[in-house]
Amino acid sequence: SMFTEDFNQHWNQIAPDIEGRWDSVESLRDQYNWDRLDKTYSYAKQNGLVFLQYRLIWGSNHSAWVATIPAAELALEIEEWIQEYCQRYPATDVLEVVGEAIQGHLPSNQAYKAFGNKWIERVYQLARRHCPNSALIFSDYHVLRYQTEEFLELAKPLAKAGLIDGIGIEAHQIEDMSAIDIQSALDTLWYELQV
Repeated sequence: SMFTEDFNQHWNQIAPDIEGRWDSVESLRDQYNWDRLDKTYSYAKQNGLVFLQYRLIWGSNHSAWVATIPAAELALEIEEWIQEYCQRYPATDVLEVVGEAIQGHLPSNQAYKAFGNKWIERVYQLARRHCPNSALIFSDYHVLRYQTEEFLELAKPLAKAGLIDGIGIEAHQIEDMSAIDIQSALDTLWYELQV
């Protein structure tokens, strides 16, 4: 078994890592391996855990074949990936659609190639269409400390368009921040993202 007997006594949600990434599921074009992701999803649903899918589109989350196809085909393949995921796991509670899109982090060059400057918005539109029952999340790191404005520049249009239901904060390098500073940063994000 992938899970210890006491897992759901200690945790109320589960998020797959490598087994949920596009490059793991579709390492060869149109050949899907859902096995490990199926097990994680089934375990979550059978045990009443929140199922959080981690990054449908991410800079380092592409198989080699993805980089070899023209933009128009790539756009169709990205939609196919999102649609296939959503059809298979319609009860995904939380869906982190795009992660680490701040310039200098891991923005998806392939999604940019497929959709141009509005790639983030387009990917969220696809996720909203195909996973209508999931809470859609936009996530990045250094948001609480160093790159709040850069994150807000990307997140605000998504919030205004109704394409995200929340944000994800990766807590990198906050170990020496005080609780007051963390609360202040969270309050700023909350205030700025109200539409």
